[in-house]
Amino acid sequence: MRNMSRGLISALGALIAVVLVAAGVFLVALPIYLSATGVHGQADAAAATNDQLQVRVDALAAQAKDTTQLTQAVAQLRTQIPSAAGVDQLVDLVTTAASAAGVTITSITPSPAVAFAPRTSEVAAADAANTATAGSAGSSATTPATGTTAAPVGRLQVPIAITVTAKDAAQAASFLDALRAGPRLLAIVGTSATETGTGSSTGGALTVTVSALAFAETEQ
Repeated sequence: MRNMSRGLISALGALIAVVLVAAGVFLVALPIYLSATGVHGQADAAAATNDQLQVRVDALAAQAKDTTQLTQAVAQLRTQIPSAAGVDQLVDLVTTAASAAGVTITSITPSPAVAFAPRTSEVAAADAANTATAGSAGSSATTPATGTTAAPVGRLQVPIAITVTAKDAAQAASFLDALRAGPRLLAIVGTSATETGTGSSTGGALTVTVSALAFAETEQ
């Protein structure tokens, strides 16, 4: 009987030890495990958030780059088509082109800005006729034309008539190329040339008359 009591006590002691170990696992190890699992979950969530933020930062950087390129493109466009008629700028452009080509300017006659008109065959024919008339009549003034009407707004074109003297056709062509080179956009809509006097060894000098259009875009 006493031996049975000792065995029972030993069994109970072992059972209590197992219960205590299990309780230790649940009371100590399990919270630590759960805490570690939570930390890992938070770390994963933080990493995912960082990835999302990086994607947004990369997208904003790309947008900033696109904005810079767009700003540069607009600035270049404004150089070609400014926000005002800029007659003085046109005179400077013609003077620079003449100097580069070596021709002599006889006259530069800008006209007041008018509303932009799409180029049609009728308009082109009229411009050619006007250029031929101006070339045959000749001119000596270098003054802009004046007008009394209110200045138009929006998309504009600025007619300009130019007369120069070139020693030969090659020099005249060089002058036209220099006009087209800009930086301001200049559309040559008509040219005429007449031989006058003595120029190069291969022929007389040329009086070249150019009819051109510059463009502007003003705010409405």
